[in-house]
Amino acid sequence: EARIAAEEARLAEEAQLAEEARLAEEARLAEEARIAAEEARLAEEAQIAEEVRLAEEAQISAKEARIAEEARLAEEARIAEEARKAAESFNIEDDEDDIFFDDDTEDWEASILAGPDSRKKLNWLKKPDLRRKPGWRKRHVLL
Repeated sequence: EARIAAEEARLAEEAQLAEEARLAEEARLAEEARIAAEEARLAEEAQIAEEVRLAEEAQISAKEARIAEEARLAEEARIAEEARKAAESFNIEDDEDDIFFDDDTEDWEASILAGPDSRKKLNWLKKPDLRRKPGWRKRHVLL
């Protein structure tokens, strides 16, 4: 009976050790699953944060592009207004000296010099400010 009792005690102890090992393995697996779930949650949060950052950068880039386009349009409008004012400042009453030439002309100097008073016009062409000659229209300056 003592041998049977000792055998039963040994078997009970082995069963208890096996149960403790099983519980420890389940706890380890549960902890690994919890850690994996936490890592997945952190990865998802990082991905969402990156998407938000990229969306904000895209919004900022779009805003900067819109501002740059508005600045470009404002500059074009300013230049057009200056050109309009410059055109108005020309004396257009003296049409006798105006020289008109084809838009297809490559040699605009020759086209200007083709009219009367060629020497006078050649001297005028050498002057630094072509825009102030009375009687010359804006189109002659923007060659």
